[in-house]
Amino acid sequence: MFKCDICGKEFEQELGLRGHHMSCVKKNPRAEEDETPRTERIPFGSPRYKLHADGRPGYKRRFFNGNWRKEPGRINRAEAAGWRIVKEFESVSVGSNEDGSEIKGVLMEIPEQFFNEDKKAKQQRIKQVMNQIYDGGYQSQIGKAHRYTPDTGITITENTSENG
Repeated sequence: MFKCDICGKEFEQELGLRGHHMSCVKKNPRAEEDETPRTERIPFGSPRYKLHADGRPGYKRRFFNGNWRKEPGRINRAEAAGWRIVKEFESVSVGSNEDGSEIKGVLMEIPEQFFNEDKKAKQQRIKQVMNQIYDGGYQSQIGKAHRYTPDTGITITENTSENG
């Protein structure tokens, strides 16, 4: 007879005991340690955000680079636009400059209302540029050719077939 040293169950064959050991958790303190509760299982190597911070209702959050060498005043401009630094979150390293000095990322947030207004304004500008492209007048100068654009303008159709 073979007896399980974890739960005391007896087996006639050693093979049965070995199989039982794989699933026996009764009185096994190590098994309880290994079973730490998780909110979500994320497979190793799966795509995910490198920088993540939980949001708060009514606000949009994003990391801004404090890269003062290439774009000085970026954080100050973001603050002037309504973004605020999230104080309880430490800045994180997001890269390095050519000289090896660290670039810090700062978590900032803005009320969702302002975020949506800014998004709408950006979309309006995109729409203007797209209309200029369709008309053949994007970045054209008076008296210059319309960059190989026919007089009828440019027509873009969307292909909705499955084969692309």
